[in-house]
Amino acid sequence: MSSSINSHAIQESAASGSVPVLVIGPADDVDFRRLSDWIETSSSAALVRDPDQALSSIDPSDPPHVIILLSSRPGLFSQQLISQLERAAPLARLITVLGSWCEGETRTGKPLTGVHRVYAHHGLAQMISELPKVARGEPSLWTAPRTATLADKMLHRSRPAALLPQPVAILASQMADYEGVASDIEGDGVEPQWCRTVGEIPVDANVIIWDCGDWNDQARRQWLELSQLQPTRGIALIDFPRDDEIETLQQGGFATLGRPYLVGDLLALLN
Repeated sequence: MSSSINSHAIQESAASGSVPVLVIGPADDVDFRRLSDWIETSSSAALVRDPDQALSSIDPSDPPHVIILLSSRPGLFSQQLISQLERAAPLARLITVLGSWCEGETRTGKPLTGVHRVYAHHGLAQMISELPKVARGEPSLWTAPRTATLADKMLHRSRPAALLPQPVAILASQMADYEGVASDIEGDGVEPQWCRTVGEIPVDANVIIWDCGDWNDQARRQWLELSQLQPTRGIALIDFPRDDEIETLQQGGFATLGRPYLVGDLLALLN
């Protein structure tokens, strides 16, 4: 998936997601750079960088439908602020987007309650996927009960597969890894092909999903081969990708999705 396709998806999402959105936090942080593109494109999004000014920015006559908290570090937002936002905009869905400094928060800190958590490297995919659903009043990850578990959310999916141009290749070294990804996208005539090496990928493959895992020396060598291909859509599945890795892959025409991923996020990027 090239950067131009990403831009088109952002614009399409912003156009269809015409609900008032309040974004709070440091949008210029490196972890949120791609989300900032969406914020700048969306006429329905208002940005407040200072959490202390968030409450005063809410218009009681036109409260936001979605509130997005950009959490660049643990403790940036307090549970008290969450409670105040809930009172100021009781129908709004609260989403916290977690930067790389927050990845271990569930083990070592006190994560916020009453919010939907999404890592920054999943954020753009969820914007593209979920905001239009909220705008249309359709079921969404963001409208799931606040008691929904991560397992519940990982099963959430739409019906995407009929839109995928064939053939679809999944690059994975192990059968189990291939089957895991294939089960997420199979249906409506989609029959992905398992490729153990880059050399096994069909020359006419329109969609390539690379189950990369760790971005290590072996992955970098494989990427040198893979970057020579020109699929219509390419996605790399990487364990907790960093910004420089995302940038490298994007320059080669691939979007990046962090593992573990939500099925709906993968489908949003594919479509």
